[in-house]
Amino acid sequence: MFIRIILWLFLIAFFSGTLYLSYYGIVNFSNLYSEALTFSGILLGFLLTTFSAIYTKEDFIGHLNNKKVFVKGILTTQLLQLRGCFSRAINISLLSCGGAIIGCFYTHPFLDALMLSLLGSQLFFSYLLFKVLLNGLIVSTCADAKKSN
Repeated sequence: MFIRIILWLFLIAFFSGTLYLSYYGIVNFSNLYSEALTFSGILLGFLLTTFSAIYTKEDFIGHLNNKKVFVKGILTTQLLQLRGCFSRAINISLLSCGGAIIGCFYTHPFLDALMLSLLGSQLFFSYLLFKVLLNGLIVSTCADAKKSN
C-alpha cells in the first residue's frame, strides 16, 4: 500500500511539473519521442525477459505461491501480486510506446507531461521487478545448494 501511495504522489508531482515546464515553454520536449520509443522498447524487452527468467525457476515460483499475504482484506499469494505487477508494467510500456509514436507526429504540452510520467513509472516498475529477479536468484541458489547437500 505504501509503494502505491509513493508511486501516485511521484506521478502527480512529476506530471504537474512537466506540464508546467512544457506549457510555458521553459523546456522543449519535442525531441523526446524518438528516444522515448527506444527506451520503452528496451524496457519492454527487459520486462519480458525477466518474466521468462522468473517463471522458469520452479523453486522460486513455489516459494512465491506458498507465501500468503493480505491485500485489501483478501488473502492472496505473492505470485498473484507479481502477476499484477508484471501486467501493470507491460501495460505502461505499451502505452508509452503508443504515446511516443503519436508524439512523433503531434506534440502537445499535455502529451509531453504524460510521456515523461510514463517513463518515470516505467523506471519505478523496472526497479521493483529487478529486485524480484535478484530475490529469485537468491532463492533458487539456496534451493540448489540444499539439493546438492
